[in-house]
Amino acid sequence: MLRGGYALGGKGSGIVRRDADMEAALRRAFSGGVTQVLVEESLEGWKEIEYEVVRDARGQLRDGMQHGEF
Repeated sequence: MLRGGYALGGKGSGIVRRDADMEAALRRAFSGGVTQVLVEESLEGWKEIEYEVVRDARGQLRDGMQHGEF
């Protein structure tokens, strides 16, 4: 699985099943403006819960939860 680093919501992410598809997946990931792509093991069929917390310019906490299935 390729995943754009620092990309909220998984923008540019995708599962690459064959080596031949790697270049197209990398182009997709980098086209979103990311400068880092993570290569991870796919957990297809599992469910994901991701919780992110960030601070805004005033130092206030902003949070959000994302759910997804692979």
